[in-house]
Amino acid sequence: MGMCPTCSLRFEGGEINCPHDGTTLLPDEIAPKSEPPLSAGEMVGEYRVEGLLGEGGFGSVYASLHPLIGKRAAIKVLKREFSSKADIVSRFLAEARAVNQIRHRNIIDIFSFGVLPDGGITT
Repeated sequence: MGMCPTCSLRFEGGEINCPHDGTTLLPDEIAPKSEPPLSAGEMVGEYRVEGLLGEGGFGSVYASLHPLIGKRAAIKVLKREFSSKADIVSRFLAEARAVNQIRHRNIIDIFSFGVLPDGGITT
């Protein structure tokens, strides 16, 4: 398995270069480990994290639940390495705005945008 140091994607197919940008992949032994995930039971705003749903090149998505009213939600967290890059944060926010303008039954609404105590950006 290798990790692209440019886009942070991981590949398991024996690739030597990132299929997206051509950068030479780092072997697992020297690739930076991903940041600590949100833990089950941890509170993000009014929502309690239940567990990791998936990860991508720019962040992770967690299942969560509002403990009082039982509302389920997904929390998307931008990787910390991108949280200080204005252009990427701007794209993250633009994505949140665009999703809410689409108003399609198969696309979720984004109802919050915030910053975690460690500086991570969430929707």
